[in-house]
Amino acid sequence: QSQDDESKLVPLKDWLSQNFKNLVKVCSKALDQVKNWLSQCFHNFVKFCSEKLNQLKLRSQKNPNDVSLLLELAMTASKAKNIEVEIESLKSLLILKNTPKIKSLLAQAIVRQAKGQITPEAKQLISKALEENPSDPGANFLSGLASSQIGNEKKAFDIWVKLYKNTSMNDPWMENLEINIRTAANNIGISDEILEK
Repeated sequence: QSQDDESKLVPLKDWLSQNFKNLVKVCSKALDQVKNWLSQCFHNFVKFCSEKLNQLKLRSQKNPNDVSLLLELAMTASKAKNIEVEIESLKSLLILKNTPKIKSLLAQAIVRQAKGQITPEAKQLISKALEENPSDPGANFLSGLASSQIGNEKKAFDIWVKLYKNTSMNDPWMENLEINIRTAANNIGISDEILEK
């Protein structure tokens, strides 16, 4: 029975050997098609967000004190990768609705604009947001990042671990949080076993 099975496999091996290049070519072509499709989807999404952004900007100019409109404008600007409009909207929103959440969102946008660096303006917003709401996840994440950037990895690790314990797997910052915890743990030479949950 074993020899029969092996004899059946020989033609298959021969076929695979002869057609391997063709299989790779077909798979490569299919992969390129998927990449092009994803690229087009992303382009269409950004275009849609940009069009919606322009509409919201016009509406907000007519209704500059509309809190929900400004928040929608900021969120749409974020999706459209228009960081300037996002920050401008959040600053206007902060004047109307001075909450820790808005401070946190504004700090996050400013840090993204600064390519991940905690600026003095962002640091001040983070501090104020945490004074008013010590459990704000965005502000805590950035607080850890601020500590890390000045070389205080242990403090950063402690902040991020505390945040991690109150974070669900569905939260959008979970992946970045895990990466930062592992990096901080490695830098200070301690275990990252807290992530094994």
